[in-house]
Amino acid sequence: MDAVAARTGEPVALFGHSYGAGCAMGGATLTNNVAHLVLYEPSLGTTYPPGSLYAIETSIAAGDLDGAAVAVLALIGMSQTEIEAMRASQNPGWSTRIAAAWTLPREARVEESWTYQPGQHDTIEAPTLLLAGSASPPDLVSATHHAADAIPNAQIRVLEGHGHMAHKTDPTVVANIIRTFVATGVPA
Repeated sequence: MDAVAARTGEPVALFGHSYGAGCAMGGATLTNNVAHLVLYEPSLGTTYPPGSLYAIETSIAAGDLDGAAVAVLALIGMSQTEIEAMRASQNPGWSTRIAAAWTLPREARVEESWTYQPGQHDTIEAPTLLLAGSASPPDLVSATHHAADAIPNAQIRVLEGHGHMAHKTDPTVVANIIRTFVATGVPA
């Protein structure tokens, strides 16, 4: 963020989704070069059904990266139809998702073990917008609210009729919300 801000001469707008939103939250505490922070369902504090992470690790160990990716997407509430649409998408391609599937259990374990510490995100001064899907699993919505509570003056915008992957299933809606927020400081 600091390198981009130095190159452009101004602070950046930072967007993160799910595990990446947690990374963006942490990164925003380390710099003053974030002008706007948009977090789509940060998953820190999310819990997974007993045995589900072991099953995903078993799939990966057996070389079934596709099966592991599908299992995680199902855990976050995606239907088989939505998963098949992602498979067919070329932006980014399914092969990119599969190539990174080996990281999923590690990330999920970090999410499950996360506990917000008082004051941990108090240094975030950027206007912050958290996005949550109305059709997302309750645990992800709860994690989003915990993140909003941890960041001073954060706002939440619920995406009606959308789940955890609206930035993929309806990117125009998400992009318009982000553009409006960055331009005005008010969620669209």
